[in-house]
Amino acid sequence: MSVAVSRHPASTVVIDDEVFFLAKDPKSRAPMWLPRQVQTQEGDPARPRRFRWNDWSRGIGDSRGAFRGSVEHCENVFLGLIGRVLPGPAIGVITTSLDGPVACFEEVTAPANRVLAGGGTKIAEINPATHAVATTATMPGGQVMSLQRFYDQVAVALGDSQQFYRRDASGTYSASTTTSDTNGDYRYARAFGLRGSDLVRGWGNKWSTCSAANFYGVNGNWSADYPIGDPAGKILQVFSHNRWDYVLKEEGLYSFDQETSDEANLLTDLEAFRSGENRWYARWHDQLLICSLAGLYRYLQQGAARPVGVEELELNEGPLQNAFPTAAIAFGKWAYVAWHVAATNTTYVVMHRKAREGDATLGSPVTPVCIIDTFSGRCNAMWITSLGANGPELYFGRGANVAWLELTRDGRPAAYRTSGTMRVDFAPTDLGEPMTVKYLRGLEFVARNVASGRTLQWAARCDGGSWSDVGAAVTAVTATYGERYWTPGTNDSGRVVQLRVTLTNDSATSPVELRDVVLNYESRPVMTSGAVAVFRLRDFDEEEGATSRLTAREMRERLMGYCEAGAVTLTDPYGDTYEAGLSMFEGEPSWRYEGQEPQEQVQLLVRRLDYA
Repeated sequence: MSVAVSRHPASTVVIDDEVFFLAKDPKSRAPMWLPRQVQTQEGDPARPRRFRWNDWSRGIGDSRGAFRGSVEHCENVFLGLIGRVLPGPAIGVITTSLDGPVACFEEVTAPANRVLAGGGTKIAEINPATHAVATTATMPGGQVMSLQRFYDQVAVALGDSQQFYRRDASGTYSASTTTSDTNGDYRYARAFGLRGSDLVRGWGNKWSTCSAANFYGVNGNWSADYPIGDPAGKILQVFSHNRWDYVLKEEGLYSFDQETSDEANLLTDLEAFRSGENRWYARWHDQLLICSLAGLYRYLQQGAARPVGVEELELNEGPLQNAFPTAAIAFGKWAYVAWHVAATNTTYVVMHRKAREGDATLGSPVTPVCIIDTFSGRCNAMWITSLGANGPELYFGRGANVAWLELTRDGRPAAYRTSGTMRVDFAPTDLGEPMTVKYLRGLEFVARNVASGRTLQWAARCDGGSWSDVGAAVTAVTATYGERYWTPGTNDSGRVVQLRVTLTNDSATSPVELRDVVLNYESRPVMTSGAVAVFRLRDFDEEEGATSRLTAREMRERLMGYCEAGAVTLTDPYGDTYEAGLSMFEGEPSWRYEGQEPQEQVQLLVRRLDYA
């Protein structure tokens, strides 16, 4: 092995104790060691970059940006159409005089079309044509817990200690006259439901059936009480679906084959969440959705139950974490679920659809797509009515009041809200370059129906910092095209970028609409000191007292090997020794200069590895 003796520092480089000589510029005779900054991460600061969003329909709750087309959070918007951001549905609120949260709905056509909403000790009868309360009935004593139409009457359950009521076809409410006897107590009811052509009654932990229209005056019309499950667990719902009877209790879901009356407790998950919150169900095609304190469950007929929706997202950030469903309803392609956060007493009404490949659901069969309404308080009941003046309508409890919205034939909103805040928080993204700093330049977007009352306001934040607006609100676009720019130096750089768009809207039928967004930015990778080094290759080269023991071919092979290996110890022409990486090997043809023997030169990129 040879080492440099009285080495000329400006013309030699030592790599792992091997001497290499720098080529000299043919004109200036200066050694060709060209210092420069070398990037250590991905990104090209010399080339502007673009990142595009054109879909927001793949699910909410993605706080990592792992799913293309998903969003982190949204409020009062509709994202159910691929490639469109729209205001949420126009939601009307009917003020009632109920003295408790809405607990149940039913609808009747006699003596007039009415939607009944029960809450507290009262029942509000709503005219669906005018969305106004036509009359209010007061039930003495107990709380209105369940309403069930049976023939041309409505059975009203008032709890374990108050005689149940009935509403007749004339709209008159009266207490039942059934009494207690040795076969059971027929006076009380916590829940009513249907079992084929029979009326089903749940009271305490017992149920019974009645096939006669006179369910309110003759004890013998009711079957004997049948106790179910834990005697201390109260019945909360009784219903039927696809030839099976179901009883939803505080401690679980029980099913019964209508032909054999075989019993099975199929949803034991509720045992650990024993609660009066396990009280709502919804039918969606051939499936049942069970709302409970344990979460939203999808029950397959004669099969297992599994969590769906928000639980399947495994949310660990955002306002929906630790939420539980209190009510649900399905119509067409969509299901509407009310998620309640007890810590803040806030309800989020979320639209769900069947999952598609690529959704942010981690395998769930149901995808929560967007939040259409947010309010303080609870939603304990939902209803779909066909009695609306313009088609199907969704009713849901908003505390003691009733909210409603029009639906299309496939179940999505038919009109859009014209007031309030409508916001979408995009999923954070590193733009495909993790840990590389990006300098944000501007946004280009395609939007429709933009006007002074239908605007877009852009905001952004970097690395989880504070939000700041990107330019002024957009009140006009040119042939659907618009753009906004960052002010340099104002929250315009970071590794992870997140966008937010806030909508205002004043049209229920021609809403402002966002269809395409492109972010223009520059990458700024971390840089370290380095150099472009040009080496001359000659057999057993020497200069200024330094010699090499290698031939030109051996020098070439050695340098090429360094580029494929790891770190090397390098002493540069200035005498500094450090760990370095070699890369980007390039060779040139042989040349002759000032009568010397033909020689060859190659070029390497030298990168210091002490990144601090």
